[in-house]
Amino acid sequence: MKQKEIDSFYQGFSAEVESEQCGWLVDKKGISWQIVPRMFLDFAQKLSPTAYQKINQQILTMKKIEIAQIEKLI
Repeated sequence: MKQKEIDSFYQGFSAEVESEQCGWLVDKKGISWQIVPRMFLDFAQKLSPTAYQKINQQILTMKKIEIAQIEKLI
């Protein structure tokens, strides 16, 4: 999943983009979704616990996940 796809999900599904946190969004019907690029799921298996924790800490500061910011930590 690329940033363009993440942006597309947020624009298409999120009822209030600015109120979202940590990759989560709530659609117009009130259903919550978390948009997580597959690469982040792979990090748990490939990175050291310390590196993985740094990535998680960065995600906690984000509303919509920004791949470029995460890639800087790898």
